[in-house]
Amino acid sequence: MDCLEFLRTNIANKELPTYVYGYPSKRAYRAFPQPLRIIDVVEQAGRSKQINIYIHIPFCRYRCAYCTLFLTTRFKPATRDSYVARLVEHVARYGEYFGDREVVSIYFGGGTPTLLTRHQFGELFAALDAAFPTRSRQCEITVESAPDTFDNNLLDCLKALGVNRMSMGIQSMVPGELAHSGRPYSVETAEAAIEALIKRFSHVNLDLIYGLRGQTRDSWIFSLGRVLDYEPQTISLYPVVVRPMTNIITSKAHNPELFFSEAEKYEVYDQNVAVMVANNYRQESFTRFTKIAGGHAYRQEASDFIGSWRQKLFRPISLQHRLCCRLERGFADHQRLLSSLLRS
Repeated sequence: MDCLEFLRTNIANKELPTYVYGYPSKRAYRAFPQPLRIIDVVEQAGRSKQINIYIHIPFCRYRCAYCTLFLTTRFKPATRDSYVARLVEHVARYGEYFGDREVVSIYFGGGTPTLLTRHQFGELFAALDAAFPTRSRQCEITVESAPDTFDNNLLDCLKALGVNRMSMGIQSMVPGELAHSGRPYSVETAEAAIEALIKRFSHVNLDLIYGLRGQTRDSWIFSLGRVLDYEPQTISLYPVVVRPMTNIITSKAHNPELFFSEAEKYEVYDQNVAVMVANNYRQESFTRFTKIAGGHAYRQEASDFIGSWRQKLFRPISLQHRLCCRLERGFADHQRLLSSLLRS
């Protein structure tokens, strides 16, 4: 079955296949029979004139019920210090090979990057400035965040460092739905965080998830309406996907009646499209809606797709001191290294 037929069949049956993350989930890692050499990667990217830089920050205060991303909730301040120090080394190392390229986007993902301190962000940006001095005029610099992980001082620091796009997972504006998602903060905390971001940054993306445990069609529209009230530049609406190795898969197995069916998710999606268009948002992808005219509301994702589908001269570089950064080392070496950091 080809891709188009696969999509037609799923849509006809109102089945929602698992979508693919822009970076690997924790189930994606495998040992290389032979570790890649960085010189091989350099040769493959030899014609690239522009690059996108992704930096993974794997620290979270808690793991959400639906999350399969690579992160840890077990860390100390010294763990973050060690991790950032190694990231700085990786930035310098990659700069030796790719420092002459024009940087199109920089993305701090996670995990929860806003668990880093102002000093740690300062170290990372200083390393990036030294290793990759050439930025495009419209270079997009994004930091992911969670509502209970930053204060105004950190936001002011990020803006001063050049961050021009903030992305924050809200997921729901209903207390019970937040609690079932594994998020321990209040709706009031989320509201204050939204206001703080919109006050400082020209581009803010807010995420919501539909299909959470206990969510109804009315409660979903309520959450969407509350977020629309803030008029963020971009809103991303994700259907919850139940994956192995998550708390939500157990919850749904015991209480399936508390979750939207796949057919209901399709109906909610159609409703979302209508609501967003009525509020003057332009649909840019399956999940993302934006008020930004022209261009892309998420440059790094767009560049990744251009590189993989059309073989253009864009390449993502992952500067991640974790299992994904496996150049010249095997998987086991990085696993041991991360384990040693978490024990420190």
